[in-house]
Amino acid sequence: SRCHRCGLCETRTQTVFGSGNPKAELVFVGEAPGADEDKQGLPFVGAAGQLLTTIIEHPRSMGLSRNEVYICN
Repeated sequence: SRCHRCGLCETRTQTVFGSGNPKAELVFVGEAPGADEDKQGLPFVGAAGQLLTTIIEHPRSMGLSRNEVYICN
């Protein structure tokens, strides 16, 4: 929350770090949080996050839950 290495610090209202299992074997890393992520303080909660959740949770795809993986920016 004290980082000022890039321009994100100038417009963010929250620090968006990660969610899920920090010891997961599978990690998804996003480029940077968007407005939805900044508003909720969680990674991948906007439209792209909804698609990612579908891919992770669909039984014919990965069949996992978001709590079984780690998602961060």
